[in-house]
Amino acid sequence: MDTLFQILKIFLGPLVIISGLLITIRHFKIVRTISYIERFNNPNMAAIRGKVDNWLNSSKSNQEKIEIINSDSELRANVFSFLNIFNEVGIAYKFGLLNKKVAFEIWDTVVPEYWEKLKFFIDYNRNQGRAIGANFEKIAKDIIRTKKLSP
Repeated sequence: MDTLFQILKIFLGPLVIISGLLITIRHFKIVRTISYIERFNNPNMAAIRGKVDNWLNSSKSNQEKIEIINSDSELRANVFSFLNIFNEVGIAYKFGLLNKKVAFEIWDTVVPEYWEKLKFFIDYNRNQGRAIGANFEKIAKDIIRTKKLSP
């Protein structure tokens, strides 16, 4: 009986530790994923999002929007703060720090929508030699591809 107990202890101990570790990692990823949408929806970011939406949804051409943002440092700061949320989500996604299923469910429409709306601004900045938006682009395209594969 003592031998059986020792054998169980040898095999079950590591199994319990590994299971606990996997559950903890999964929990961390879900909490981390949800924290980004909480930040996106907090009152300060909602105010910034409103200003960015007004700029994006204006009847101006993309070139006119670029001219406006280049002459308005506050709007420029707001747009870059807004982009930063998506880049942070993209970086966390790239390094596996998000729960992919939860992230794609939460960001299902938001990330692809803003990727399409902001692509002209990101392209403009890339043409100016700035490296921006790569991680935002990756998660947006992956969400879009996943949506196309889903029935």
